[in-house]
Parts: sequence; structure tokens; C-alpha cells
Amino acid sequence: MFYGTLMKLYDLPLPRPEGQLWALMHEESPKNNPVFSYKSMMELFNVTSTFRQESNYPLSTQFLRNQAQLETKHFMKTAWQKNK
Repeated sequence: MFYGTLMKLYDLPLPRPEGQLWALMHEESPKNNPVFSYKSMMELFNVTSTFRQESNYPLSTQFLRNQAQLETKHFMKTAWQKNK
């Protein structure tokens, strides 16, 4: 398993041994490690957990306790309120 925040390209033990699974966890924006913006890089991993929608386990909802938190309108504001 690779932790994307601290990972550098030279950390990858290429070529990957046959049958070895690689997983990536990167909970930060791809801007903090731009290499994760490239499809060719992401395809090196068998399983990914990132903010990318295409990840196997997207992290965009990692801190939600339940579905109600996702659906709440408690924090919604009108454009007028935001532009004050």
C-alpha cells in the first residue's frame, strides 16, 4: 500500500512483481502531488482510494457519519446570502 501524500515516483519498485497487488491512498488534492492527475499513473494501482471520482473507494464522503448528513440543507445558502 502506498500513501500518496509522501510518495515520489522513485518510490515505486518497478517493475511490479507478477501477482503483487498495489493500493494507493491519497486523501489530499491531486494538486499536492500532480502525478495522480494522470490516468497512466493511476492505472499502476489495482485499488485506489482518492478524491477522484474514478477511485475504487472515493474519499469525498469519508467523514460523513450517515446519509442524513449528506442530504442535509443545514449549510446551504442562497446566492444572495453568499454574495453579501
